[in-house]
Amino acid sequence: MAFGRPKKEIDHVTLTGWELIDAIIAFASQEYIASLLNMSIQTLNEKIKETKGVTFLEYKKQKKEYVKISVLQKQFEIAMGGNPVMNIWLGKQYAGQKDKSESEVSTPQGKVFKLSYKIDE
Repeated sequence: MAFGRPKKEIDHVTLTGWELIDAIIAFASQEYIASLLNMSIQTLNEKIKETKGVTFLEYKKQKKEYVKISVLQKQFEIAMGGNPVMNIWLGKQYAGQKDKSESEVSTPQGKVFKLSYKIDE
């Protein structure tokens, strides 16, 4: 004989259960998701731990990473499709490129001059 409340099932909602959680977890709070699923935060946490083997915060972090990678892949596709603005942005973010350049010049007497320039768009 089982004691306590019956277990809440997640798979009874329309964009439901894990699909709903996976769709919004990167952007939504525990409180919001639990409210959408009509369950307590504790029950939500227990279900995630039981089903996914990690805590809510760990699962949220995994999903955020997936969203981040998906966005970067799309940006890369756009850049490789010939979009110059996206190429410049990705170059600045990931290849250390910048609009400002600096260099040093030394004279025979040992004086050092720093030269810099910035390209205005």
